[in-house]
Amino acid sequence: MPKQTFFNLPAAKREQIMAVALDEFGRNPYTRVSVGTIARRAGIAKGSIYQYFEDKKDLYMFLLHQAGEVKLEFLKRHELNWEDFYSGLVSLMLAGTEFELEHPRYARLGYFMLTSPFRDETLIELQQVSKGHLAELVAMARSRGEIRADIPIDLIAFFFSALMMGFGDFIAGRLGLTWEELYTPGALTGLRDVREQLKTATIELVELMRRGMAPTNRS
Repeated sequence: MPKQTFFNLPAAKREQIMAVALDEFGRNPYTRVSVGTIARRAGIAKGSIYQYFEDKKDLYMFLLHQAGEVKLEFLKRHELNWEDFYSGLVSLMLAGTEFELEHPRYARLGYFMLTSPFRDETLIELQQVSKGHLAELVAMARSRGEIRADIPIDLIAFFFSALMMGFGDFIAGRLGLTWEELYTPGALTGLRDVREQLKTATIELVELMRRGMAPTNRS
């Protein structure tokens, strides 16, 4: 987490530093991001960064935390259809995709996170947070008879985690792009019906899950 000196800065200066950091970490792998470049673009001395953060990793991890909060707030503003477990999944995935399309820098930050030196510890933390929320949703779905009772929750959590990591590649492939190209600002300009294709693919995927996880006596 940042040092108190960072929070003592005027809000505009804090936002400027984080905006530059997002742009740099959202355009380059972690190992290619320079603290000096971030400082120069933010209009501060390189040494100032170390007055605000312990090191580059500290800045990076705080940026990831901030990105998670921004996405959570975005999702909260969307009406999610939890009429049943699978309808909820469709609306949640579509809202998450909409966030990434509207905020490609955050999407690319997540993309490059998968190649960072801290990939494993970051994924473990994210999985622990999502597992608790997922457990509640699964318990509710089981009580309504929407999910088989014999599937362990930790297996379901692993399945969703692995699925979300690969879904971007699948969507990009349908559009004839790489995942990185998909979330490059302006990459989708001129492509027709992108959101409709995303919706179709999401519904198809969730239907596949439903058929595998629903009790056999349900249609």
